[in-house]
Amino acid sequence: MLWIYRFTYVGMGVWWIDEYGEKADSTEAPVSVIAPHTTMVDTSFFGIFPYTNVMSPISTDEFGFLNVPMRMILALLISREKASSRKFVVQEMQRRIDQNLQNTKTTEKTSKWPPLIIFPEGTCGNGEQLCYFKPGAFIPGSPVQPIYLEVKNAFSGDTLSFTWVDASNNFQGTQFLKNILGAMLSLRVKLSVHYLPVYTPSEEEKEDPYLYAFNVRQVIADHAKIPVIDMSYEDGKIMELFSKFGGSMAHVHPQAIRLFKTYCVRLRALKTVANDYFKQTKHIINKQTGLCKLADYAHCYNLDENRLREDFFKDLLPENTDSISVLVALESVLKVRENISTQLIDSLDTDKIIGLVSEGKIKWKHDLSSEQNMFDFLQVYPQFTIVRR
Repeated sequence: MLWIYRFTYVGMGVWWIDEYGEKADSTEAPVSVIAPHTTMVDTSFFGIFPYTNVMSPISTDEFGFLNVPMRMILALLISREKASSRKFVVQEMQRRIDQNLQNTKTTEKTSKWPPLIIFPEGTCGNGEQLCYFKPGAFIPGSPVQPIYLEVKNAFSGDTLSFTWVDASNNFQGTQFLKNILGAMLSLRVKLSVHYLPVYTPSEEEKEDPYLYAFNVRQVIADHAKIPVIDMSYEDGKIMELFSKFGGSMAHVHPQAIRLFKTYCVRLRALKTVANDYFKQTKHIINKQTGLCKLADYAHCYNLDENRLREDFFKDLLPENTDSISVLVALESVLKVRENISTQLIDSLDTDKIIGLVSEGKIKWKHDLSSEQNMFDFLQVYPQFTIVRR
C-alpha cells in the first residue's frame, strides 16, 4: 500500500526526494516538526523509499479522500472543530512517546511506533516566511527534530503554493481550483528535506509549550534564512470572511492568536464579532484597505464620535488617527464586552440607549427595558456602554 502512496506523488511531479542531515530515531526525537507548509506534495516523503523509517503525520481530517492513505502510515487525525479531538491527539501522542521509551528497554526496535511528524503552522502559506507555530506538538515536552522543507518548481514560477487566501483578490472563488491545477500541471517538483539537529527543550520550555514552539520556529527560520510572521489559520478565516463582504484580504490582519490569549475567546466567537462588524459597516468600510472612518462609524451606530474615541476606543486608537482598522474594531468589542456587568448597566442611561436604537440603524427585536435583554444587547453592541447617566 505504501507503494501506492508514493506513486501518487510521483504522478504529481515528485520523482525523487533529496535529503540532507541525519534523520533522528523516534527514541531520540519522538516528534518531528516541519515547516514551511506550502504545497499538496509536502507529505510525499512521509512514506519515502525504502520504507524503513516511515513517519506518522498528525493532520486535520478535513480532506476526507486523504484520510485512508494517511491511516496507512498510522496518522493521527484531528478535527479543527472539536476540542475533544485535540485533547485525544495530545493524549495519544504522549501514549506513543511513552511506549517507545519503554519498548527500548524491553523489546527490539522493530516494535516501536513510527516517529510522529506535524506541520505546526496548521495551514499552508507561500513559503516566503514561517507562520505562527501552534503549541500542540510541544505540549508533551519531549525533544523534537526540526525539519526544513524546501519545495520548488523545477522550471519557473510558483505553481505549487497551496494558499487558499489569495492576497491579490484576482482568484476569489476559484482559488482552490487554481491551486489544484497548478500542482497537477507541474511536470517536475524539486523537494529537499533538511533534517536539523534534535532540539531538547529546557525546563522553562517544557512548562511553556508556546515558548517552546516560538524557539523551534526560530531555529528553522535561521537555517532557511527566511523571516517569521505571527499569521495563523484563524487569521485567514477572518480574512476570508471579509472577502465575502467584497473586501480585500491583503490588508486585514486581526492578530487572532493574540486576541484568543488576551480575551479568552475562540475562533467561533471571533468570527461572530467580525461578521457583526462587517455586516454593520459594509457600506462605509473601505473594501481595499479595511479601514473605516471614525465619523462614519459613529454615524452608523448613532453615537457621539468624541465619546467613542475617549471611551470605547481608549488605548486602542491613536490620538491623531481618524480611521479604524479591523483589528481595532474587533479588539475594542472584546475588551469592552469583558467588563459588562449589572453594575455597569445601572450606570447607563438606558432610556437614551432605547431611543438611540429606535432612531438608528441597529435592529434589535427584544424589549430593552429588561435588564437581561439590555445585557444581551450590550454583548452584541458594547459600543452603547458609552451612553452614561
